[in-house]
Amino acid sequence: MTVAQPLSAFIFVFLGFCFGFFFDLYRVLRRLSTPGQLLTATTDLLFWVTYTVWVYIALLRLNSGEVRAFLLFSLAMGAVAYFLWFSRSLRRAWYLVLRRAVSIMARVNVLLNACLDSALRIVLWPYRILYSYLWLPLVNLLCWLLSPFDFLLANLRKWSSTIRQRLLMCLKSISINVAKMLVRIWNSPPTDE
Repeated sequence: MTVAQPLSAFIFVFLGFCFGFFFDLYRVLRRLSTPGQLLTATTDLLFWVTYTVWVYIALLRLNSGEVRAFLLFSLAMGAVAYFLWFSRSLRRAWYLVLRRAVSIMARVNVLLNACLDSALRIVLWPYRILYSYLWLPLVNLLCWLLSPFDFLLANLRKWSSTIRQRLLMCLKSISINVAKMLVRIWNSPPTDE
């Protein structure tokens, strides 16, 4: 379907305007995240391929795929208009909003980690009590009873510390998995049922 030339020119001006808007958003995101050279090159290529696909789809829909000079001029005019009139103020606004969002998310992450740590301490309190008041005294008593056998005593102490290390690693692994699960739940979009 061929659309009238003024309407297609207007749509391409809007597409150029959108290009400027999303390019500024991409620049702010790249500035905040400071990726390496390889990631920057990859995301640049992805941005340009995405924008090229948008222009191609618009050409197919509006003009049956015919590339005309006035359409390319309209595209450039929309991008130039955005960069002259809106780019500086919107880029600052994007930067402030995204920087604030990143700092809020960092604070939420710290708060969430503190809450998880407190919850895990409460939940795992009986195990720490059992370890401190049952397991360690039994090991110490056994070590004292078997003190004539030095090699066995040394091995029991190693086993006790190994068990303690494995218990701590297990608790840390559980807390990390719970934190990941909560972050996944927190970031999942709400479902309408």
